[in-house]
Amino acid sequence: MNIRLKIALILPSICILFLISIYYLSNSVLLNGFVKIEDDQIIISISDSGPTISENIVLKIMDPFFTTKASGKGTELGISISRTILESHGGSLTLETTPFTKFNLEFPKK
Repeated sequence: MNIRLKIALILPSICILFLISIYYLSNSVLLNGFVKIEDDQIIISISDSGPTISENIVLKIMDPFFTTKASGKGTELGISISRTILESHGGSLTLETTPFTKFNLEFPKK
């Protein structure tokens, strides 16, 4: 598959994760992002420099319908759908919490 087409297909996931990061990391000192293109993969990371996400949220954050919002304030499918889209293209979505919170999107170039 053409790399431009692949990026176009996962772009909605990138946008969703960026917005989710802003929501979860809203008390952050600094929101940071970078794109790293290697020989066989592309890595996109979004991180903060504030307090990390609590362990009880980390354990559930990738689950469909998990939310920290009040009832009726959204379906909370963004992370779950993003992970599914990335995995369907041979990629992955991970969350690191040490020393700061960071979402990593990785997908193959080919």
